[in-house]
Amino acid sequence: MAAGYCEHSDDGKVFYLRILCVSPGLQRMGVGSKLIRHLKETLTDMDICSIYLTTHKESPARSFYERNGYRVSSEAIVMVHKW
Repeated sequence: MAAGYCEHSDDGKVFYLRILCVSPGLQRMGVGSKLIRHLKETLTDMDICSIYLTTHKESPARSFYERNGYRVSSEAIVMVHKW
């Protein structure tokens, strides 16, 4: 499954991907890549121009997204306030 939300930005409509899940038994079989391609096609039909997401630097998810054409943004930073 993939879940997120759309927002308008200065660059047009963008999608914030909050979660992408593939059942453990189906991982490393191309299911996630097919899912993310389908998501991109669906969003393109909705005139959405970008997908934003966050993941941990050392997470296996990072290499998954990079293999699927995503890159670390030079335009944005993630900030956190913990207490």
